[in-house]
Formats: sequence, structure tokens, C-alpha cells
Amino acid sequence: MRPYKRSSHITRKIEGQHETELNHKEGVTFQITSKKIIKGGVFSSDSIFFRVETEIPGQSLKYAVDRKDSDFYALRRILVSRFPYILVPPLPLKKETATSESEATKRMQIYNRFLGSINKSQVLKSSRFLVDFLRVVERSEWKFNKKINEKLKFSRQIEDVVSVDGEASVENQKQCE
Repeated sequence: MRPYKRSSHITRKIEGQHETELNHKEGVTFQITSKKIIKGGVFSSDSIFFRVETEIPGQSLKYAVDRKDSDFYALRRILVSRFPYILVPPLPLKKETATSESEATKRMQIYNRFLGSINKSQVLKSSRFLVDFLRVVERSEWKFNKKINEKLKFSRQIEDVVSVDGEASVENQKQCE
């Protein structure tokens, strides 16, 4: 007798999935509107801060935060670790370069493309860390959130792999005789 495959499909509804004010809304925009170069002192290097503004339709509030280069790379790292099954837009290799006006403008365009790609994904917009990235103004509070999120490890449980509609799905094929 030849072995045959029997297939079973399991779908589970995940309760309390990350519903944020960003996902499942049309017209949500987040983009970099300006940049500010801060000259370093004798013992510190120059820094570039990018102003990220978020606009959510139906809310009169506009969120505006200032983020550094390292914040964008941290956002990408954390999204990749939380959503290993989703293609997170890439960022170029991080280099220590001069903080000229032209370099800052080039980075601003790169980060705007990065944020625009994230904005197209309902799954990535369900990340609480992304919401913190766009809303937390206080630099010390942002650093604390970033540190906590970088320590969290992704669990490979089915409950952690969730689609846009809040369901986890696994197909299991058993070998039978």
C-alpha cells in the first residue's frame, strides 16, 4: 500500500490583536517634512534630526516628532524581528559620513521612501512600536521604549503570526500509511 498525504488546515482567531489608529484607515500619512543639523561640540559629532509628521483622517491632531538616523534603523530592526514573515523595506548600510546639507537631503528622501513603504502594509501599521515611533515626542521616553523593544525576542508560536484580518493559519500535512 502506498503512503498518502492527509492535509488539515487550522485557522484560529486571535483575540486582542494589535489594532492601532494607523491600520485599516484610508489616507493615513506619515512623512519627513524637514531636517535640522545640530553641530557637535569638541567631544561629540554632528547630528541630523528629521521631523516626522503623521496625519490621520478624522482626527484634528497632527503628530510631529524628531528622529535621528539610528531611530530609523532601530525601527526597521524591530519590525523585522516582530514580523519575520513580512518583507520590511530595506535601508542602505549605515555609514558614518559628513553631515552636509546635501547628505541630509539624500537621507531624508531615503527615509521618506522607507516610511511610505511601511504605510502600504496594514500588518506593519499594526505595530505598537511604529505608533510609538510616530507619536512619542520626549527623547528619553522614546529611548526607553526602543531599549525595551530591542530586548524582546520574537516567539515563533502560532499566536504571534497574524494576518491583517487577525487570523493565524497553519496547514499541516501528515504522512499516513
